[in-house]
Amino acid sequence: MTHNSLKSTKTLNRAERREAARVTRLVRETLLAMGITPPDGPAFQPEIHEEPTATNPTPRKKFAELWASTPVWGIIGVLVGAIVSQISLNLIFALTWAVLCFEFVRLRIFESKLPRYAANLAFSIMLGAACIFVLDILPKPKEQPSLDQQLDAFAARFPFLLRGATPPNEGVLHTQPTTQNISTNQKSPSPRHTLNNKETQDFEKPLKAHKGDKQSVRIFCPTGDEQACIYAGQFINIFRDAGWVVEDGVVHRVTLGIPYDGIRLFAYAGKSSNPQDKDSNYTWMAISPSLLTVYKAFASIGIESDMGHDPDLSPQQMTVYFGPPRTDEHTSTPLTGTVKNIEMTQNKKSLNSKKLP
Repeated sequence: MTHNSLKSTKTLNRAERREAARVTRLVRETLLAMGITPPDGPAFQPEIHEEPTATNPTPRKKFAELWASTPVWGIIGVLVGAIVSQISLNLIFALTWAVLCFEFVRLRIFESKLPRYAANLAFSIMLGAACIFVLDILPKPKEQPSLDQQLDAFAARFPFLLRGATPPNEGVLHTQPTTQNISTNQKSPSPRHTLNNKETQDFEKPLKAHKGDKQSVRIFCPTGDEQACIYAGQFINIFRDAGWVVEDGVVHRVTLGIPYDGIRLFAYAGKSSNPQDKDSNYTWMAISPSLLTVYKAFASIGIESDMGHDPDLSPQQMTVYFGPPRTDEHTSTPLTGTVKNIEMTQNKKSLNSKKLP
């Protein structure tokens, strides 16, 4: 009997392995009883192939896989970035720069110290410059409207909900419209609000196109009207961005002896326009090119401003006073008619100059 005859190439299960071990033990005992010493070693042992058993991963291993998942960390990063951007956009760029620099240093691109330090420094500087460039070209976030401004906008959009009137197209008896001379360009009243990008550009357009000297601008609002002061505050940067000087860079709160509503443009006021009339008590106000330009700027966003005189102003100054809003700030004011007369006169002079040989 050869030892190789005892080899088994079959893959055995657990019961078969126990039976094979029992038979092997009996054979060894029989051989020993016959005075034959069985050889030791793997040649006499039956070859037992154990099937690999698939182990189910534990919950701990599954959580470890989830923790190391790239998509999970990616969406966490997006969420953190959205939250931090509400606080400060500069902060999220600073965190991005710090994390990327840390990872670059940790990779140790070069083993030698001097090349590695030089590469780390160059990467940090270039990444910082890229972050600053991207941050500079990104559009600036808009200022969120206040609760009062949101309520005013809602009231303007759905007036029937606040007035108790019948909603449009429900139970309303429609009649033929009467023939009235209504301008199609007339705008409906709208509450004051933070200017959007288009309105800001429309307002700045006449200011930037102004030629010649510019009067410095003072911005005033009533002492007890917080909403008027908040509305006026946004025009500080708008005037500055258009190249105009805003004195002190703040909104001055004042109390006028005669209160005004709407927006008024105050300029230098002198005495009587007739030098021979020494006893006259009325005053005159010069309609300067700067005042005309500022009037056109407000008219471009649908606000008709009025004028006023201030003897304390110098000819190089003008005041923009933001009083409480008028019922409809699109309606004409005395200054509207004055500006139209000035423009008509200028147009006539321009035509007459063209006719001259």
